[in-house]
This record gives sequence, structure tokens and C-alpha cells, in this order.
Amino acid sequence: MNRYLQTSLYAVISSLLIIPAGSISYGKNANIEALESVLGQLETYEFGETESWKPKLLEVVRSIYQDETSQRTARVRLNDFLNSQASEEAKLVISEELRLLTADSIPLPEARELLNEAESLLTYPKETTEKLLSVAERLESLGKAATAARIYDSLRSHSNDFMIQVAALNGAFRVSQHPVEFLRTEIPKVTPKLRRHAIRLIRDLPDDFQNGVIFFKESSLNDADKCQLLILFAERNDSSVHATAYQFLKGNRASLRSAALAAMEHLGNPSDIALLIETASKASEPESALARKALYRMPGEAVDVAILEALPGSSFSNQVELIKAVEERAIPNASKALLKCAQSADESVRIQALKVLATTTDLSNLEDLVVLHTRSEEPKTRREIERTLLRIATRFPEDSRGERSLQAQLQATSNEATRNALIEILNKLEKTTD
Repeated sequence: MNRYLQTSLYAVISSLLIIPAGSISYGKNANIEALESVLGQLETYEFGETESWKPKLLEVVRSIYQDETSQRTARVRLNDFLNSQASEEAKLVISEELRLLTADSIPLPEARELLNEAESLLTYPKETTEKLLSVAERLESLGKAATAARIYDSLRSHSNDFMIQVAALNGAFRVSQHPVEFLRTEIPKVTPKLRRHAIRLIRDLPDDFQNGVIFFKESSLNDADKCQLLILFAERNDSSVHATAYQFLKGNRASLRSAALAAMEHLGNPSDIALLIETASKASEPESALARKALYRMPGEAVDVAILEALPGSSFSNQVELIKAVEERAIPNASKALLKCAQSADESVRIQALKVLATTTDLSNLEDLVVLHTRSEEPKTRREIERTLLRIATRFPEDSRGERSLQAQLQATSNEATRNALIEILNKLEKTTD
């Protein structure tokens, strides 16, 4: 490095206040307490998790940036966080915020000369990149997007420090006038290690962008890239990638199938139910669990209707999965369909339907269940009906209609097994109300 560059760097570094970690007690300060709360949420953050802490972090850093009394303590706390046992992803986030808090003490004219001098080098020294990144962030906060973009691009071309590259990529995205085209260009171009960070920026695209399918046209994407893209666009409820998810789900690559199943939780519609049910009942883990989760969480009343309509014509194993979905989705007005399933020729279907009836139906179906008990010849099914009757009646302890209905059925039936069962149920009900 030449003498002028050394002198410039010394001047920039000297302008920063260097505070040893742990040398200040954090004290009681509203901004610092808010920062502590966010750091607590962020400590175990891993890539791909929901960034629920992000709005609060931005708000806290903005407040600290405007409050000189908080800045010194905040810098100490963030430095300590970088030396803690927090996840690497969390440290990466905090390192960017720490640089932003120190940006105001860097002389911009001197830094501009430093950039001009540094651009003659093939690779920037680490000290240079850190100061230039802070300058770019400061310029960005002042609305000087074009100048900030020049520095971000320069850092991306000349820095070997991975964290600097990530921060510069994020900055270049933020100041880009065409964020969609920026990511379409950068995702296939950056290194594989940096690519996941570039793809992650999809979360910050404008809300009205709903054409994520165009990102899958790039031939250089590997399966991990496609999985990440699909899940992120699904979280944005971008229906343009639904066909891609369906194609992956029918394919033979396990990672893509799993990603597609996770995406269906957001994108699925009634036309997907048959394939999801088949996967839930026949696939191995984790795909069967992911298929169930998608079935339980797909939005819309149309999905509820389609699940009930699919029950009669499905195989026994698929009926069991559909009945579970009825319970998990708390589908209303499902009692009629479940009572039919409780008369199935397959024992597993009967038992599952009765278990769901016990938690979802009301007192109006007690009579039907008693009739079903009188007609049943299978001891296991009868015992399950008895448990169902008792559970339904005890779910409404202050409503005497349940007990009166069972007493009326006791008087009306001549089936000895049913009479004995009803007497036992009524005795148990009496004990629970005493």
C-alpha cells in the first residue's frame, strides 16, 4: 500500500472512537433496553427462519442513530454480541448495524479520496473496505443512492472479505432502481456461497411483484437454489410459482419435493388435495409430515369443501388422512360426512371418524351414535362409540339435553349391549356433574 493511502487510512481510523468490549455497563436506557430485547430474539437466528425481529431492529438502530447518548453504549453492546456464542447469521446482521452506527464519524471528503486511491488496487485491504462500507451506508442514509451504489459495486469487485461482500450486496440491492432485474442478474452471477444471501433478498422485493416464476428460467440454478427460491416466493403468496411447485412435487428429487410440499402450505388449492393426500398416506418421512402440514394449513373454505367431497370416493388409507384434516382444520358442518365414515367397512376409518366426532360434533348427533352402537357387531368399534358418546356429553356439562337424550335412547332401545353401555355412560355423567 502506498504512503498516501496509509496516511488516509490512518486519518479515517483515528476519527473513530475505539471502545473495548465490556468496558461500559449498559445501564437503564429505553433505546438500550429495546436493543437488548431484539438481540435476545436474534441470538439463535438461522438462515431461512422468519425475520420477526427485523422491523424492531431497524426501529431501534434508527432511534440510537439519532440519540448520541445511546450510541457509545450501543456500540459496546453490539461488539460484545459479535464476540458471543450467537449464531453466525445473527452476527452477520449485527455487524452491518454496527458499521452503520459508526458511519457518522467518517469524513466523507477524505473517504472519497480514499475510494479513488483504493480503486487502483486489485484487492482492497480489510481496513479500507470496512471504512468504505460505512461511507456507502452513510451516503445511502442521506439519499445519495448513485454515489453509494458506486462504492457498493466497487467493494463487491475488490473485497475478499465475505461479510463485506454480503453487506455490499445488500446495499447495492437497496439502492437499485430496478430491484427485480438486479436480483435476476445477480443471483446466477455471484458465487455459490454468496448466492443464498442474494436469494434471501427476495423477501424485500416490492409487495406488488407477483411473477416469481421468471427466476426459475435461469439454467445455472442448483436444487438448493430452487428450493430456497420456491419457499421464499411461496411465503410471499406468489401464485405464479404454483405450477413449478406442482412439477417439483411430482418429480423424483427428494429435496425439491420437500420444498414443494412446504410451498403448498401457502400456495395450495383444491386441485392439489388428491396428490397431497396420496403423499401423506404413502410417502415416507419427512414428506408425509410436510404433506399433512400443507393439508392442515392451506387457506380457503374451498379447500374445506373439497376435503369433505373427497371422502366418499377415496381409498381407506386416504380417508383416514382426510378425516385427520377435517379435525385439524376444524371444518364446520362435517358431522354428516364423519357419521358415514363411522359406518365404513374399514376399522381404521371407523375409529378415526369416531375420535374426530368426539371433539367436533354436538349433542344433536347423540341419537345417531346410539343407533350406530346398536347396529355395530365389532367390540372395538362399540367401545369407541361409547367413548365418543361420553366425551360429547361431557363437553357440554351445563346442558342437560345430552343426558336427557341418552336417557330417552335407553328407554327406546332393546339392544342389551347398548342398554348396558348407556347405563354405564349415564352413571359416569352423574359422577362428573356431582
